[in-house]
Amino acid sequence: MVKRGEQKLTVNVQLEKLGRFGDSLSQDCKKIQTLRARAYKYLMDHPGKVNSQGRCVETLAFLSSPDPAVFAAGKKLALAWNKPYGDQTWSWHLDFQGITLAEYYLLTKDKSVLPTLQSTCDLIRNAQWKAPNVICYKLEDFTKKKIKVDQATLQQHMDLYDGGFGHAPYTTAIVPRGGGGYGPMQWPTILAIDAWQLGKLCGIQENHPGLAHAFTFLEHGTMVSGHVAYGGEFTLNNGPVDPDKWKTGMVNSFSAKSGLAYMAYMLSPDQSDSTEMMKLHLSNINAAYKDMPDGHADAMMGFTWGFAGVLASDDAVLKKKVSQYYIAWLNMARCAGSDSYVILPGRDYADLAYYRGNIRNYTTASVAFIYSFTTPRLHVQGIGRQSPVGNAAALSH
Repeated sequence: MVKRGEQKLTVNVQLEKLGRFGDSLSQDCKKIQTLRARAYKYLMDHPGKVNSQGRCVETLAFLSSPDPAVFAAGKKLALAWNKPYGDQTWSWHLDFQGITLAEYYLLTKDKSVLPTLQSTCDLIRNAQWKAPNVICYKLEDFTKKKIKVDQATLQQHMDLYDGGFGHAPYTTAIVPRGGGGYGPMQWPTILAIDAWQLGKLCGIQENHPGLAHAFTFLEHGTMVSGHVAYGGEFTLNNGPVDPDKWKTGMVNSFSAKSGLAYMAYMLSPDQSDSTEMMKLHLSNINAAYKDMPDGHADAMMGFTWGFAGVLASDDAVLKKKVSQYYIAWLNMARCAGSDSYVILPGRDYADLAYYRGNIRNYTTASVAFIYSFTTPRLHVQGIGRQSPVGNAAALSH
């Protein structure tokens, strides 16, 4: 029933019968096989420019396909990205390119991408915030607000930004606040961890402490509940706070970031606390999974990587729970009469999952990536993963 102006209409939409999804979107059921193949075909029939996040998930989805033609299209997409970026490139583009080229190399052993991958990993380090030269706040920023803090305490708090990533490369020459736009955030920091760890599997050498510092920034920004901060809430985002007290928070939210954080620890068996942290992030997802699409700036990006973390795990109970909840969401995103997907804007006025060029390709690529976890071939999909014992339901707070 539709009302257009003062006219009331009844519109009939003929829906195709495709059967039911399986219990989990990690199961290669007939419906997913059909929808996955159609999403791949749509993207191949409608090539179009998407941003680095879209390029990453589209390429990874294609590379996961058992269909030789789709896999060949994925190789073509990966090689089209085999060009080093410049030293002013934003962290997001570096992270997504690094993840993509590393997964491509690990599948194909095509050494032609290794020089670019080495350059990307080096540029990621250059983009990272570094102490003790972190300059993002001045004493007068707080004295004007009548917040009492001395210079030594301010510097101690600013040093906690060490290891994080902002939008642009960290350099005080870009903007007075340093780092491009504002302080570092957990999203690009976790993606940088993924790129570096995948790069190590390709033989890329790191001769710097950047990875360890990125993990330190991530763990500073993770509550004991598994809630992951947006940026530096544990230090100066809202004025000086006690970072140790902040970590004791028992909030369960931001499940999308826990999905991405799970993946980072899954790719990091060299971290002594990786198994413990994987359990923690699955427990936060178990408690807060309903907020997964409620992402800032790009709701689809958050949903995609949050869901990816769930599907990459071996927690069958959690995978079924989250999948069953979001089947309706995926059904509503699929366009009637088309094999493409579109979502409505999220809570932000400028949600880049909607207000961007070529949104149909972007969203369809993201959903294709989610479906590709039914035919896993990639490390981000859990190939070769280490797995925590037990399931999230038993670990939730």
